Amino acid sequence: MINNNCETYKSGETHNVLQATKYSQTHQLPYRFLAYRDFPGLIKNFDGINRVLDLGSGTGASTYYLFEKGYDVIGVDKSHAMIREAKLNFPKLYFTEIEKLKSLPAFDLVFSSFVLFELSSTQEIINYLNLASSTLRNDGIFFAVTGSENLHQNTRNWMCFDVNYKENFYPHSGNIVKLGLKELKMEFFDYFWKESDYKECFQRSNLELIQTHYPLGFKEEAFEWKEELFIPPFITFLAKKK
Repeated sequence: MINNNCETYKSGETHNVLQATKYSQTHQLPYRFLAYRDFPGLIKNFDGINRVLDLGSGTGASTYYLFEKGYDVIGVDKSHAMIREAKLNFPKLYFTEIEKLKSLPAFDLVFSSFVLFELSSTQEIINYLNLASSTLRNDGIFFAVTGSENLHQNTRNWMCFDVNYKENFYPHSGNIVKLGLKELKMEFFDYFWKESDYKECFQRSNLELIQTHYPLGFKEEAFEWKEELFIPPFITFLAKKK
């Protein structure tokens, strides 16, 4: 599928102001509900979770989600355009550039939303996991949601996503894959990683993986899920600081 009128987002690149503004339109799309829905249940058995870092906060949707859940949250991103847009979207929340991360006190939990598949190599993933670990208190928790191995499969029929692109025919680990949003003229280039790739990265990092979870849609929810009902488009990881 080719749409020359789409705004294109390439993983690993710093987005401009126009892209950041348009990305804000994704905040209310149902895929975010599915991606974040199970977070409270997955961390309910961990005590003392109050101070949270949203590491790769983009335009602030995930940061606001955490704020609504009652956490003292800070959003951090490497894109100045994304930070600017996040501050416009949620002026009462605190967002800052990743360069200032070292000056912040330790966090109880690091939240990672759709960042891992933006990283181009396993070493880059390990570096990101280690950065998250370095910001955590000694018994801190890391939570990440990203695309599963199913997300970019060109035969899938998702509610929100188009995946019928040539890049998605039998990708190998580290290959570029592509995804389009049906409701918006937006296309994303990501990196394809298997669950085994992520697990290897955790083993080589300063985080210990303790749980892997695949969220599925439910028929009783207020969304017209398609294959999300029986094939998970996302994978979530729960880890603790070693």
